[in-house]
Parts: sequence; C-alpha cells; structure tokens
Amino acid sequence: MAPGNSRSLAPRELVTGDWPDGAAAGDHPAAVAQEVARRLVFWMTENGCSLKRLGKESGVNRQTIANLLKGDKWPDLRTLALLEHSTGVPLWPTLPADRPVTGRAADEVDLLLAEEQHLLRHLWTVRHRLLVLVHRRWAGPEPPPVEDFLNSVFKTRVSTAREPR
Repeated sequence: MAPGNSRSLAPRELVTGDWPDGAAAGDHPAAVAQEVARRLVFWMTENGCSLKRLGKESGVNRQTIANLLKGDKWPDLRTLALLEHSTGVPLWPTLPADRPVTGRAADEVDLLLAEEQHLLRHLWTVRHRLLVLVHRRWAGPEPPPVEDFLNSVFKTRVSTAREPR
C-alpha cells in the first residue's frame, strides 16, 4: 500500500472517481482490487450470473462477493481462489494493473492475442465440422459410441481402450 494508508481503508477509498474504473493513484493493491472486481463483473455479466448463484456455486458468501464488487472490503486469498475455481477465470492480474504493457512486450502480447484468436477460430471450425459429421452419420436418439464414430470418420480402426503394459 502507499505510505500512510492503512488496511482499514476500503479499496474504493483509494481510488479517484467511480469504482472500479477510477484511477488508483499509484496504489498498487487498490489497482489489483479494481482489476479483480472488473474481471468478476465481466464474467457475471457475460454468464448472466447473479450474486446469489455465484455465492452458491463458489461457496463464498453473497455479501462477501458484493463487498468485493463494490470495493468495500479487501478480498482475501481464499475468496479469490474459490471464485477463480468456480468461474474458471483468472481473477488475479498477471501483470500489475497499474503498469500497462508497453514497447516490445506489448507487441509480443498483441501477436500472442492474434495467434490465440486464430487458433480459437480454427478450433471452433473443427468443432462445428465434427458436430455436422455426428449429426449426418447418426440421426438416432442415442449418441454414437466414440470408437464407432472415430472409426467411421478416419476410415480406420481406432481404439480408445488402453493397451496393458
């Protein structure tokens, strides 16, 4: 924390402007708390998840989540770990929230993000094609056995059973 600040101050009290989008004014812990709140709000919005549902699924008290989102309390590691496990989203920033990536590192991040987007599009296309194949080959009410499906797609004998050593 910045010198002179105590843990008794809420994260939102260390931010200039509206929480969680205001400026953290050089207070790194407050900037991290802001990023955690932003990521969690984004996930909840994207997934249509309420505080009550997230609390039930994560095992974190609903009021604790609300306090984190409002910047009223500092989240503890257990809370963050439970929320990350429940949502599948890394909430803790991998880079300091108050230090933007610049220069060569920013170029590398841009390249990695572009490559990731390309791979995700490719995986989505492969997934779609596999679903079309399954639908065309098996129109019955029961899904096909995996081995039968793989054998028909690859026109070769495939076994999903492990060979004894």
